[in-house]
Amino acid sequence: MLLLPNELLEKIVQNVERLKDRKALRRTCSRLALILRPHVLAEVTLNIHRYNLEPGMNMLRALATPGNIYSSYIRTLYIDSLSPSFYPDPRFKDKQRACRDTVELQEMGRDWVSGGGEIEEYEELRTLLRPALESIDHLQAIRWCWRLKDSQWTLDTVMQSLSALRHVKEFHFLCAPSVHRRSSQVAPPPLIPSIPLPDLWDLEVLSVEVSFGTRLAIDNASIITPLVNHLCSRSKSLTSLHIRTGRDLLGDGRALDFDSLDTSLHSSITHLSLGGRSSRALQVAKIPSYFSNLTSLQLRSEYYDEESLKSLFSGLTAKQIHLRRLVLDDVNGSLLDYIESYSGLEVLSLAGPHWYSQPEHDDMADRFYRQILWLHHNTLQRLEIHPAFEGRWCFGENDSWSIERCRNLRHLSVKVNCDGLPFRSNSLLRYCNQHETAANPVHSLLSTVHSNLPELHTLHIDSARNPSSAYSHFSDSGAERCLAIRDSVLSSIKNLNREREEADYTEVPKWVRVYIGGEMVKLAIDDDGRD
Repeated sequence: MLLLPNELLEKIVQNVERLKDRKALRRTCSRLALILRPHVLAEVTLNIHRYNLEPGMNMLRALATPGNIYSSYIRTLYIDSLSPSFYPDPRFKDKQRACRDTVELQEMGRDWVSGGGEIEEYEELRTLLRPALESIDHLQAIRWCWRLKDSQWTLDTVMQSLSALRHVKEFHFLCAPSVHRRSSQVAPPPLIPSIPLPDLWDLEVLSVEVSFGTRLAIDNASIITPLVNHLCSRSKSLTSLHIRTGRDLLGDGRALDFDSLDTSLHSSITHLSLGGRSSRALQVAKIPSYFSNLTSLQLRSEYYDEESLKSLFSGLTAKQIHLRRLVLDDVNGSLLDYIESYSGLEVLSLAGPHWYSQPEHDDMADRFYRQILWLHHNTLQRLEIHPAFEGRWCFGENDSWSIERCRNLRHLSVKVNCDGLPFRSNSLLRYCNQHETAANPVHSLLSTVHSNLPELHTLHIDSARNPSSAYSHFSDSGAERCLAIRDSVLSSIKNLNREREEADYTEVPKWVRVYIGGEMVKLAIDDDGRD
């Protein structure tokens, strides 16, 4: 490879996707080290905590050195932690595993543990942080997760430093205080006062978010509202806006007043993402009136107001705003009316219905699969259907014909009913009243993928809750039941070739990455040595 000219080597290294692989390749020789330097340093992470002190502080020292060779290459900066005495809770992964697919997991965030004691790196951090940040004069994107452990000082310093960076086009700010407690008796942290507001004049993408699913003692009016309004007033080229509020104790859940936006932004914003306590508080009904050129809309909300959603979709239809990307945490009739009124969706992600399977839910599912999905079959590239409970919204044999027409799908994510899945005699699924003639939904899904979805590269399969009274005696074992279904899904995939005579017909294509419950699975190797 070293006999190739630099131009060809550049082309080759551009196709090395993983940063870990780029770093390994860079260490092989001085020539590749020089060629790969811009590719390795294009994305840099500041992650300073008790067990990453030396690498984190070395990075900070290098950037703060005048005339250093690193700053000019950095285009994206991630700030994950600026707390020398803290470290990530080592028990977090065990907690995740124990609470998988239960309510507790939705309120769980990564906790940080104080190591205690005075650490001299704090003083050095105070000296180096601002000059290090201001040296990255070609920075284009910053992704920053700030937590209470990082202190008010780091919040002020980073915000003040941003004004010196004139080429930033993307700013992603996540305010995630480490207050993950379900008890109302736990004392809240002190309120964060107002913060310095940076001047970022060329922003194209703005994302401001308070950790969702966390009870916070932070007033939206003191952080989110002034920050968003200030940055929006400075930028004249903003095209993407993402706002998400937490489950705050003092605010009303509203982070943005559309009336306060510069009128020029009403036409320039094409990608809008909102999330928070309720759709009414997020003013979703006003979206069609303010953003006439929307192509992408994402609504993530804990509680939905049906009237607001009805006004939203009727407004989009009336103004002939045909979204190409729609992500919604709800399913209702007004949504189906809207996506049935046109064709051209490229991304569709639906979470819901969120209640027990009812006749109206099943009727909506039949309408979606039989009448609506085929309208977008030529353009749809990503489809995610995530009902909370088992029912017809889950993938079944009768849905194959509608999904297999979407031949341009690259990403498919569905949930399946337990009916038709194999299970062990000691599994919780033994209580499932399965029909003896029910087809295995996983087999039907893999058959569809193999025969009709040539562009697919990612497949997600997961379980849904079962509302049957037969589960009442182990209703508290939601995580255990979900794991049992996921085990049955995996068995269905691995045993497929043994159960079908025409093995090649339903074999999972080797280029498709399969995830079960969010975890990538490696399929068993058969007798021919194939995965």
